[in-house]
Amino acid sequence: MHRRTVTGRMLICLFSLYGPVGCTVDEISVDESGGSTTDPSGSETAPGTGTEPIGECGDGVIDPGELCDDGNAIEDDGCSSSCEPIACGFEWVVRDPAFVTEYFSPWVPVVLDGDELTLIHQTFPENYLNSRLVRLSAADGSIMLSAEINLRAEDDFPQALVRGPEGDLYLGDTTYGLERSVSLRRLDADNQVLWNRVRPDEYGMFDLAFSSNNELLLVDTYQTSAVESQVRIVALDPADGSELGVRELGTPGASFDRGEAMAIDDQGRVFVGWTQELQPEVSYPSISALPPTQGPPLWTTSFDSITGEYVLVEAVAVDRHGQVIAAIVDFPSSRSWFASLDADTGEVVWLLSDIELGPSELGLVTYDLATSSDRILVVGTQALQVDGEWLTYARLLGLDFDGNVVCSKRYGDFEGQEWLNFMRFTDVVAGAEDDFYAVGHAFFYIESSLPIPVELLRARIR
Repeated sequence: MHRRTVTGRMLICLFSLYGPVGCTVDEISVDESGGSTTDPSGSETAPGTGTEPIGECGDGVIDPGELCDDGNAIEDDGCSSSCEPIACGFEWVVRDPAFVTEYFSPWVPVVLDGDELTLIHQTFPENYLNSRLVRLSAADGSIMLSAEINLRAEDDFPQALVRGPEGDLYLGDTTYGLERSVSLRRLDADNQVLWNRVRPDEYGMFDLAFSSNNELLLVDTYQTSAVESQVRIVALDPADGSELGVRELGTPGASFDRGEAMAIDDQGRVFVGWTQELQPEVSYPSISALPPTQGPPLWTTSFDSITGEYVLVEAVAVDRHGQVIAAIVDFPSSRSWFASLDADTGEVVWLLSDIELGPSELGLVTYDLATSSDRILVVGTQALQVDGEWLTYARLLGLDFDGNVVCSKRYGDFEGQEWLNFMRFTDVVAGAEDDFYAVGHAFFYIESSLPIPVELLRARIR
């Protein structure tokens, strides 16, 4: 649960003016159809009378017969070109008052435990990096606790977060510096660090999960040389973080392999998303299924038709219909693919790509996905060109289990903001029914004196 820095032309073209759509600092309401009751211009809307519209759809005025009108003809921004609400809605939005004031936070991992959400994001107090833990009510987003975790690790970024069977949190960090490494920590109910394990030579790009026999599993990228690495699934003892066993994927010594995402189903099978780079600047994404304990992969599916300079399997989830859902991203080209595979055989059920967007929009850069009883919610970032300028916004994309786009909604208001940023959602978790909780932040900024908010929202797909 974790996302990656976008490089090259993405950072050049995606600077933007940004602000939340249709919400105050604290919360936002939705109507019965799941659409926002406030359009992107900030004006209040009201349901139509059900008669034929007498005005023009897209003029920004709610005329009789129109259920919304956001002032444009873009189809997937919460209000359609026929002025009907799209069925992605926000129930509340919370901005953490503990702003990150001088540093960006590449990842903001979040977990859901019953009625409580916990997220950890980066802070930069007194010229050193630290982390802040925030606990919120899943019902209304009210903040119950916001406290710094005194880690004081140089260039240490929270990247993965899971809660163990005993209730403690397990936090995975990637450390950047002269040498990259991975740090794992166990936090008790008082947010005290019970143990800290630094794992050198691990390049990062990893995920955490608990196995069916309550071992803490880590999927990582183990760098063997400057141009070679190996994907490993490492079993750890949650009591002290000691290593219990290692399983490897890929071809050792033959390529630069990257381990990125992991999910575990109710049979204990481990599904790993990873990428193999067999030649310079060409990556091949793959999904592998591993047995609950030691043993060779049950199957591996490689998407040989999806190649690029920096392609990653950014997220993996197991749904309740025996399917493995994966998001594959090519960052330089700003494209995402969504795949469903049979969990028993690895056969591709459907592959979705090139989702139709509004005019002048770049492709969706996906960072995470989650599945509920009958929906898949994808969170990512897109850019929109307006008057020759590229503006960015976060996007919610809802899919069903047949690969159909159910709804799509943008999150971002480009007017009246005093700071430039690169906004994205980094993590999403599924709650009861079709409720989802997404966390995001301003990833890139220009003026360091301005605050960088961390925001959490509750979304519903109807």
